[in-house]
Amino acid sequence: MYFGLENRLIFCYYNRTSYYIASYAVIGTQTLMIITWYGEGCFKIQSGQLTIALDSLHDDSGLTAPRFKPNIAIQTETPYPIPYETGREFDSVLGPGEYEIQGVAISGFADGENAATAKTIYTVVLEDIKIGILGGLTEPLRPDAQEGLAGSEILIVPAGDEPHISIEAVAKIIKQINPRIIIPAFFKIKDLKRKAGTIEEFVKEIGRESSKEEKLVIKKKDLPEHPRIVVLTI
Repeated sequence: MYFGLENRLIFCYYNRTSYYIASYAVIGTQTLMIITWYGEGCFKIQSGQLTIALDSLHDDSGLTAPRFKPNIAIQTETPYPIPYETGREFDSVLGPGEYEIQGVAISGFADGENAATAKTIYTVVLEDIKIGILGGLTEPLRPDAQEGLAGSEILIVPAGDEPHISIEAVAKIIKQINPRIIIPAFFKIKDLKRKAGTIEEFVKEIGRESSKEEKLVIKKKDLPEHPRIVVLTI
């Protein structure tokens, strides 16, 4: 599902400690959704000139933070109480609620909270494709989250076991939601400092056809008929 990217436009700006670069690809007259993974729960989701950043990497993760400029930044885990921010050069989505930002419909559902952090599960509808984002889920889905995730065609799931929900529990969620594409996150990769399960363990437990891709490049009509795992590589 990876296509050559013709007609690429690049934008840069400087924000505090990093340069951020955003690019988009148009193939013929069709705009494709492109999903790129950077480790843990950090993703870039692109469509045309729109770029969504999903979660940032922790400084102590051992992984290299990506450099790109998002239009929208979504965080599945935030300090609690949630520090809603203003004055940023992009729109931030930081907790439960219904959002309509630059034509993108985003819904957030509370996953759990304690004295230090709040966690949120999201759905994002982009290019007529519904993406479910479990983030670093640590407990079974609450009823409202399960209802909200229904119909998700792409589901991003934690796949490395502790400290997140077990891969056996993730398998049950996948059966409930029945997405067309499953994208694993939070599994063991080179340079990751914390302990995590391997992608091989996850794929074996889920028991679906799998493939490895540098990026997921997709449009709605190309979604597979039966659920499959797409392992994104770095």
